This record gives sequence, structure tokens and C-alpha cells, in this order.
Amino acid sequence: MRPTRRAHRAAKKQKAANWEPVTFKSEARDDEVVMVLRIWDSAAGDPKWPQVALLRMSPLVYKEFKKDFLSFKAFIDGTQTGKPIFDAPVTVTKGCKFPEPNDEHPVEEVSWLIMLTHRASFCSCVALQERAMGAP
Repeated sequence: MRPTRRAHRAAKKQKAANWEPVTFKSEARDDEVVMVLRIWDSAAGDPKWPQVALLRMSPLVYKEFKKDFLSFKAFIDGTQTGKPIFDAPVTVTKGCKFPEPNDEHPVEEVSWLIMLTHRASFCSCVALQERAMGAP
């Protein structure tokens, strides 16, 4: 199915999403920056389309989120940072599991990417380990 001219013009008018640095305040170590990319154009209450966001973080932040799910939810809701990821508080679903880190690469060569979807106050996620940008 080919997009209409109106849909094409509307897509051209939308500006590109940008990564935003959000500081995660860790109680155990120094503050760390998590990069956030919000990819959506719908209200939280819209049942048809979910809100989508990506979080890119260091292995240290990932391990803390994996260990303390309440700090992960507080980060998403913005209660700790003042910068909520979505426009309404979320309930993190039980399917939002974080895999164990693969330690075959040095910690400075690895980052984590968490993909979040938010619909009708429920937040689902999946986490992927990736090679850090600029790693050899």
C-alpha cells in the first residue's frame, strides 16, 4: 500500500527525534547519564498506538536497574530525575525481564539498549547488549 501525498507531507513536517541525556542518580556510585530517545506522537491514553522510547546506558546503570526494579520504575516515571520518559506514570509488566550481562567484552566496549513501549499505563520492555559506539 502506497502512502498518500497528505501522509507523506505530514511525515516530512515531523521533526526528527533527538537523544536526550538524563542523569541517573545512583546511591551506590557517581551519577551516570542515560541517553533517552522518545519515539512517539500519541497521548498515553490513546489505545490504538503505544508510546515508544529507547534508553541507552552503561553496564553499571543496567546492572543497577536489573537489581533494583523500583529505581528503574522511578527513572521511567521521572520521580528521581524530574524528566519522565512518558507523559503518564507506568506499571511495569512482569514480562519486562532483563537478561544477564554477557561479560565476554570489556565493560568500556559495551552498552545496553532498553526498548520501552507504553500503552494504557502498562510498560513493556526488552533489553539488548550492544557494542559501545567507538569500540574497536
